[in-house]
Amino acid sequence: KALGNSAKPGEEYFRLGEVSLAQEKYGEARNFFNQSLQADSQLAENFFQLGLIELYGFRNKELTITNWERFLQVRPNDRQADKIRAAINILKQQSFTIPPESSNIPMDEILMMGGGAILPPDIPIEPARGDAESVRTEEKPAELLPDTGL
Repeated sequence: KALGNSAKPGEEYFRLGEVSLAQEKYGEARNFFNQSLQADSQLAENFFQLGLIELYGFRNKELTITNWERFLQVRPNDRQADKIRAAINILKQQSFTIPPESSNIPMDEILMMGGGAILPPDIPIEPARGDAESVRTEEKPAELLPDTGL
């Protein structure tokens, strides 16, 4: 069945966009989500996905903000709305810069940190190691925690 003859082409383009996004084919995914919007402008989820593509795929904070704000205009009470607003506020900070793809800090982590802990990409980040890692106990985990009956 040809996609153009589909009863719900917007939804089908959306699904194709999801597949392309999962495969990190950002340009292709962007095209499918835009086609989905052309077929059905009420599918607000497209704006959310387009924001993700701009953030992760193209590192474009302005288009990420634009798409996520469009999403919130259509679905202001979405269950993710507060998290999206928080991410938009972080992205709008003048001091916030999206790191290059070569950065070893995951984008999710950067947004959770509010952008405040971003280091230049040439500074390697080593995992923290505490002294407790060298201390071993002979007790079993079950003996360390009280039985709360849960």
